[in-house]
Amino acid sequence: MTRLVLALVAVLVANGVTIAQATNPAGALIDRYAAGDYDEAVQAYLSAPNFGLLRKEFERRAGLGADSGTPAARQRQRVIAATFALDVASRFHWPEDVDPLVELGCKLLEGNDTGDVATQLWYRTSVAVFVRARDDGQLVTGAGPGKPLGSRVAPAKRQVDHVAHALRRFPKEPRFRLAAAELVAMTADSEPPRDAEWVPTNVLDKRTPEALRRIRAQEAIALFEALRADKELQPEADLRIGYLRFTLNEPKVALESYARARRSDDPFIEYLAAFLSGRALDQLKKPAEGLERYREALTIAPRVQSATNALAASLFLSGKPDEAYALVADALSAQPRPDDPWHHFGYADLRFIPAMFVDLRAEIR
Repeated sequence: MTRLVLALVAVLVANGVTIAQATNPAGALIDRYAAGDYDEAVQAYLSAPNFGLLRKEFERRAGLGADSGTPAARQRQRVIAATFALDVASRFHWPEDVDPLVELGCKLLEGNDTGDVATQLWYRTSVAVFVRARDDGQLVTGAGPGKPLGSRVAPAKRQVDHVAHALRRFPKEPRFRLAAAELVAMTADSEPPRDAEWVPTNVLDKRTPEALRRIRAQEAIALFEALRADKELQPEADLRIGYLRFTLNEPKVALESYARARRSDDPFIEYLAAFLSGRALDQLKKPAEGLERYREALTIAPRVQSATNALAASLFLSGKPDEAYALVADALSAQPRPDDPWHHFGYADLRFIPAMFVDLRAEIR
């Protein structure tokens, strides 16, 4: 064996894989994953001395054994291999790392019955992982030809659309339709700089990145509007419509959407609708009303960072520094720190991924 392969074998053996198994490292790790050593198998994959080589090995051999046994056994083998690939993908953040592994799993499951519960769970989880990965481009920090300092370079277009694949197989799944809208929104949900005057769209150069962003924002709004007819999706659709309206300098219209979203029984949506209402009211120069919305948000999710900081700033500016300091001190004393919905907002179904993996793993045991 070459030095590279020997080094790979050494890592696998150190992680509990036998010499015999190490001759097919991808297959050995899939077997280990199927046995319940989830994190250990994923970490062994990620710590391989040549990650790229092992990925190719996985792509070649992940399906081995899937053509033997009963149809049910073959389905299960494919789901196990696809779940292992998806679990690895979930540890990454950039589309160029996530997409190939998600698509590998998708190809493995092409032959699976869509009525299979494990296959259904895999697709729900994979769409959440796929849409959670995002690249907002790069900020120019050095002078260069045609790229002014401080300008943004848009990311390359993603090579695959896994949400479209999932929708073809499960056209009635409501959150897949929401995910399709979120993919468009992610390219348009950045806020214009606060230290620059708003330039009306009708006088904006149509070739500028900001003009193109506003076009995509309108496209995303149209997609979310179409989803409002679904009672299950309506609150989140309204929440995301409101935020896109906010980025288009339409805070009054945004507030109307947030008001509808605030009636949700999902604390995640309730919190964000109240918090983002406060931001819209601040933009409208209504700090007293904004302060009340921040207080409302903190009754839904106490001590959460985003609303705490916003409320503290409002209190400080309104001449109540002692209350502002006390509020921040109380939030900082929370152990563990509460999860902040605002940190999840730009990443679609990120909040569901841990529970999704629990359900998926339970199904493939």
